[in-house]
This record gives sequence, C-alpha cells and structure tokens, in this order.
Amino acid sequence: MSQNTDNKLVLPSLGFSTFVQQMPGILSSLLLIEIAQTFKKSIGLMGQMRTTAALIGILAALTMGYLSVRYSYKWLLVTGLSLITLASIGCSISPRYDSMLFFYALLGVGGTMCGPMISSLIGQYLPFERRAGAVGVINGSAAFAYLVGSPSIAFISDQYGWRTTFQIFIVPLMALSLLFVIMAIPREAKKETIRISDALNGYRTVMGNRAALACLAAAVFSSGIWSSHLTFSASYIREVFLLPKFITSLSTIIGATCFILGSLSAGKLVARFSRKRVAAYFSIPSGLLILLYLNMPTLLSALLIGYMASFCNGVLLASSGALNLEQVPEYRGTMMSLGAAAGSLGSAFAIGAVGWLIVWGGYGVSGFYMLSAGLVASVVYLKLVPDQ
Repeated sequence: MSQNTDNKLVLPSLGFSTFVQQMPGILSSLLLIEIAQTFKKSIGLMGQMRTTAALIGILAALTMGYLSVRYSYKWLLVTGLSLITLASIGCSISPRYDSMLFFYALLGVGGTMCGPMISSLIGQYLPFERRAGAVGVINGSAAFAYLVGSPSIAFISDQYGWRTTFQIFIVPLMALSLLFVIMAIPREAKKETIRISDALNGYRTVMGNRAALACLAAAVFSSGIWSSHLTFSASYIREVFLLPKFITSLSTIIGATCFILGSLSAGKLVARFSRKRVAAYFSIPSGLLILLYLNMPTLLSALLIGYMASFCNGVLLASSGALNLEQVPEYRGTMMSLGAAAGSLGSAFAIGAVGWLIVWGGYGVSGFYMLSAGLVASVVYLKLVPDQ
C-alpha cells in the first residue's frame, strides 16, 4: 500500500469526482418540472427515471465486488466517470421519454461504479488514521455540490434551458474530473489472475454474516428516505408554495449546509453512543421530519422542518456508512459494493413508491413512506446489529 507524499492529490481528486457526480442528480431534482414538461409527463412519472437508474445501479453494484478483485480500482473509477459523462451528453439530446430513461439509467451504472471504488481507493492509498477524516471529506464534497450546483444550474437553465445546462456546465466538469483522476491517482500494478470461486468467496462470507446482512437490510430503508426527498423536495416547494426556481435553489443551499453539519456531527455522536445506536436513533426523526415537511401549512415552517430533516439525514447516512465499513473487514470491497446495491434498491423502491403516492394522494400522503422506512430501519439496527 502506497502512503507517501506522491499520493497527496489522491483525496482531492476523489473529492472533486464525488462533487461532480452529484450534478446530474441536482439538475434532475431542481428541474424535474421543466423536464416533465419537455416530455409531456407528470412529475411522479418523470421522477421514475431516477427509479430506473437505481434499479440498473443494483445490477452494477452486485458485479463490482467481483470486478474490483479482477481489475484496478483506478480504472474502474475512470470507467464509471466516463459512463456518467457519456450519459450526461445523452440526456441532453434525448428526443423522447424512453431515451431519457435509458441515458439516466447509464448515470446510475456510472455512479454505482464510482462509489465503491472511491471508498476502496481511500483504503488503498491513505493510512488508517486518515481514513475516517477522508470519508468525511467525501461526504462533505457530495453535500457541497448542492451549495455550488443548485444556484449555478438554476441560473444557467433560466438562460439556456435544462438541455444546455447539461452540455455547458455538467459535461465540462465531468471531463475535468476524469482528467484529474487519471493524473492524480498513481498507476497500479496489474492484478494477478484469480479463480472465479476465490472472487466469489467474498459474497459468501458477507451473506453468511448476520450483522452484515442486517446492515444491508437497514440500508435499503434508510437510504431511500433521503434519495426520495432529494428527488421530489424541490418540486414540492415550487408546486405547493409557488416558489421561483432560483429561490428554490437558494433554499437548497441551506439544506445542504445542514446536511454537512449533520455529517460532521456524526463522528462525535458515534464516539459517544456507538455507530449502531446513532444510526438507529436518527432513522425515525429522519423520516418523521420529512413527513412533517410535506404537510406544513406555510413555506417558512416547511423550510425550517426541512432543514432539520437534512441535519438528521446527514447524521444517519454518515453513521450507517461508518457501521457498514466495520462489517467483514477482510472483504470490505465486497461489503461496500453490496452496500451500494442495497442503497440503489432502497432508492429505487422509495422513489417509485413516493412517486406513485404523489400521483395518488399528493405530496402530504407520500411522506408516510419516509416515516415507515425510518421505523423499519431503526428496528433492524437495534435488534439485529451488535454495538460497534
């Protein structure tokens, strides 16, 4: 494992790639109304492109544990970033709803490839004492993307439309990220050829570990709370309270700041109460606050509750991620890949369910899914996962 000063650009390159990867999701959330109008679809139906991406991402994540044993982490990350770049171009020129679904699904594949490889590269190039801080930097980079991306995307789309925003803002950033990763991460030695049975042993080990399975099951529910909120929250504010697009983007900045504060607070909370308990205790308020957010009578009360929900979800995702990292350490790459698959499954199910509930009963009714998911995740963490 290389840990010398030649690797000083590894973490910045991984942080920047994480930052850039959030941009297509920010655009699809903030401009979901405009995209739906372009293809003459309802908000709930148009939101299902993220469900499709999450479902396809599950298949990609399930293969990453095997591919990461056979191939270089760096070049798997490069492949994922390349897919996101090509998919962003495809989204910007999609003539029909079905082609938009196809290219957005490719975004899901690319994103699912990148996440586990970023974690693996942190483990490969950074010493043990720096890894926890590095994970915080990665989570912060993802949230920081909302601080920069939301107003930028709102401004550019007001001038040129959502398609051009992909082309002149997101695609160039993706190209820069791709170049940064190629230049900053050292070239790895070619991996030895291994038998398929040896590569699959990691899957057998994880699936035979009760605590690991419980963490994966809880992740299906806890991850869906935040992903569904990100998908529909901007549309909710704009449709229900008639908030202009640019002002909505500014409110997102405050929410992202609260999420960052929650992520940073998780470390101290975990040190005091344990990973398991923090994840369990914050699962319920993470869902409950979003339910309340979607049923507030005034804009101010909705925003305040939404910011509290952002903080709680920041704590929840950071603590649950830290908990996953401690499961089956000898096959951490496989565990994190399966964790990504569980997260994609949870996102797909949550976005699909919430989108259907919005069509059926409105935004207020859809919030009951978030509360239910939080309750289930909390019970799984408390009853089936040991303290760590």
